[in-house]
Formats: sequence, structure tokens, C-alpha cells
Amino acid sequence: MLSCWDVVMSSSADLYQRYQELQRYVGWEPADVDRVTAAWPCVEASFSALIDDFYAEIDRHPDARRVITGGEAQIARLKQSLHHWLTDLFSGSYDGKYVERRWKVGYRHVEIGLPQVFTNAALSRLRRGLFIVLEENWTGDARKLTVVCRSINTLIDLDLAIIEDAYQSEHTARQQRTERLATLGQIAGGIAHELRNPLNVVKTSVYYLLNARQPQPEKVAEHLARIERQIGLADGVITALSNFARTPVPELRPLFLTTIHFRGTFNSTGTCRTTFLPPWPTPIKCGSSLAISSATPATPCLTAAA
Repeated sequence: MLSCWDVVMSSSADLYQRYQELQRYVGWEPADVDRVTAAWPCVEASFSALIDDFYAEIDRHPDARRVITGGEAQIARLKQSLHHWLTDLFSGSYDGKYVERRWKVGYRHVEIGLPQVFTNAALSRLRRGLFIVLEENWTGDARKLTVVCRSINTLIDLDLAIIEDAYQSEHTARQQRTERLATLGQIAGGIAHELRNPLNVVKTSVYYLLNARQPQPEKVAEHLARIERQIGLADGVITALSNFARTPVPELRPLFLTTIHFRGTFNSTGTCRTTFLPPWPTPIKCGSSLAISSATPATPCLTAAA
């Protein structure tokens, strides 16, 4: 069974198109890219401190801390991943690969079972730390700093939207799996009922044949016939189930389109008068295309194109 991540990776172009749509929705512009990259020299040196604070805060919250099961080695790897995430954030390159990496981060949080509220809170804390560092290290115009912070805010909000999309996609996938399992349970229950009835009849007849003292030949024949009928019913249930599970194969054969070749004319009241045309002298094979053509809007005509 494909995971939610496999499905998304098979349609990464759709994921990037959705991200671009979100960019347009929030008014993301090329100027925002320039503002974000301009903040890089002010924040890059503080990444390690921000990351240490990030995981120290996680350690103070048991519900968030419980997803870290690999000890200090896992925390070291997670810190390295967060450093890459921050570097990506200020890289200025927000292409399809960037979106894939962001979505994968979100899906990883889903896999380890981190509640979504902690993801939102963690990004909020990281955002706050970045703005404090910017305020401390910014040497330019204070009004420009406000605009830079606005662009960073928008970019982090877009990242959060990708993460939430991963959570929603996995929630939908789990819901669909649950519904499929429920459907399978209903089918299994129905099959069990349909098979139990003939098996009970067979069991009764077998019991009679094994325990009856000197049964009459007619009775023996009757019970054997009953067993045969019930086995046929059970076999029919199994055959029907097999046919249901089997993908149908289309049967191609020549077909005259006499009964569907027509011309329709609409009158002033909107009623369509249909006139069937004479049949073609040669058959049209399945797979031929049907085209609707119209000389005038009032007289549509269904014709066949070989």
C-alpha cells in the first residue's frame, strides 16, 4: 500500500502548483525574496543558539518530548535538520524541491506522532527568536526592518501551510483506510452469513448420515442431494466474490450505431425533436470516436468519425 508521502511525491508538480497558488493568495512577490535574503547576515550566526533554545523548550513539555525516543543521538540529528531548515528559509530559492523538502518535514512530524498544536507553537517560538535576533543585529533603516519582518512572517506562514497540508493529507489517508477496513468488515460479515447457512445445513445432514441407525435409502439420497445443493450455494457465494474482486476485461466487437445516430432539432419551446438517420452500410468498431458537430447552434448533429 502506498504511503501518503509516496502519493505526494508522485504528484510533486501539483504540490508546487498549490504552493504557488498560496504565494499568490498571500501576495508573495519577488521583493519579498530580496528582503528575506537581506536578513541572512543578521541571523545566520545565531542559528545554533536558536536551535538549542528550540530543543530545550521541547524538553520541558512531556507531550512534545515523548516523540523523541532516540536520546541525544536523535536530538543531534534533529538539530542538524533544523539548521538545514533555517538555511533553506533564507536561501531565496523557493522552487519545487524546496516545497518537497518542507512537505517532507511536515510529514515526518505526522509519522512520529507529534500533535499539530506543538508544530504551530514551535514555529511561533522560532519566529519570535528570529525577530529578536534581527532587532538586535539590524543596522539599517528601522522602517525597512518592519518590512523585512513582514516578508519573513509571510514565508514562515507559507511553510506552516505546507506542514498543515501534510497533516491534513495524512488525516484524509487514514480516514480512507479506516473506511476501507470498515467496508471490508461489512463484506466479511455478509460473506460469513451467506456461507454459514449452507454449512449449517450440510452439518445437519452429515450428522444424520453418521448417526442414523439403518436409514432408509430414500433418506440417505435426500440428505446427499441436500448437501450437494448447499455446496453449490456456497460455491456460488465464493464465485460471486471472486468475480467482484476481478478487474473486468472489456470485450471489443463490431457494433452498428443505428439506434444512436440521430439529428436533434430544438423548437421555440425548447423541446428537442429527434430524427433517426439510416444505418451505415459498414460496422464501426469499438474504439472509434464520436464527435458532436453543429452547422448552426439550433441544429446540433451527432456524427461518427472513424
